[in-house]
Amino acid sequence: MPFFAFVVYENESGAATIEYDRPSALFGQFGNERVTAVARDLDEKIRDVLIRAAT
Repeated sequence: MPFFAFVVYENESGAATIEYDRPSALFGQFGNERVTAVARDLDEKIRDVLIRAAT
């Protein structure tokens, strides 16, 4: 089972920085386009949630 890492930290300028593993990078390794397509959809959903949380 792939592990999704999310890291939140204060950068040098004092702002919050979020780093995370994109599902498409993790699931893309399996070489199954259907799985990769779902992972890309998750990429977009996670990005959208993080953008909404940051505003």
